[in-house]
Amino acid sequence: MKTVITQIIKTIQGEGPTIGYPVTLIRFAGCNLACSYCDTKWALKVPKVDEFQLNDFHTPYEINNMNIVNYLLYLNSFMENNNRILFTGGEPFLHTDFMDEVVSYFKYNKDTQFEIETNGILLSSVENVAFIERRFKSIQLNISPKYDEYADKYNDDFYEVIKHFDNIDINYVFKFIYRQELAYDLLSFIDKFSIRESKLVFSPMTPDLTDPDFTQKFKKSCLETVNFCILNNYRYSPREHVFLFGADRDETI
Repeated sequence: MKTVITQIIKTIQGEGPTIGYPVTLIRFAGCNLACSYCDTKWALKVPKVDEFQLNDFHTPYEINNMNIVNYLLYLNSFMENNNRILFTGGEPFLHTDFMDEVVSYFKYNKDTQFEIETNGILLSSVENVAFIERRFKSIQLNISPKYDEYADKYNDDFYEVIKHFDNIDINYVFKFIYRQELAYDLLSFIDKFSIRESKLVFSPMTPDLTDPDFTQKFKKSCLETVNFCILNNYRYSPREHVFLFGADRDETI
């Protein structure tokens, strides 16, 4: 196991069905995609870093088989009274072994809940399906398909694994980032994979955080998404972390 963690912070879940809950956010380096509109491009590449040490908690660092026990002890201390861990990236399902270690360690500790933010493409791998089935009572999957730029990667395997999750009552939701010009493609994707309304959440696209007209453009994006949700009877979720913290990676209060 080799995993590079590029960020760990105590913050809130900023969007989706559990918006507002305090979380310990663990962000992985590395992704299997490279979306043009990604708002965490700095986490896409895996940098060369030193191994995690108990006397140096500054990210990024590498977690491996030799230091995982020390890292779990550190994480337990870091969380304090928080009982929800949010795995994000990058793409968390490039780091299944690490997530399995963390979920196993905290399964009976603090009544910990876990959320995984994923683009969904790697869900159908045998290793990842086994992990989800093994830990499903503790895990919520937030699936954010990149249907516009990687439609070909969402195939029959993806459809079959979603049906499988329904059959065994896996807790998941599709969390779409809405753009007005892609409304037809989005609705087509939902129809193609027969996604139930109860499994859908929509959030606004975030403009460039350095744009001098960011506030006005973000409000416009929010209102367009709200109108889309009203028209289709879908659930809207703001992106509260964007409003509160903007480009601040540390999300300092």
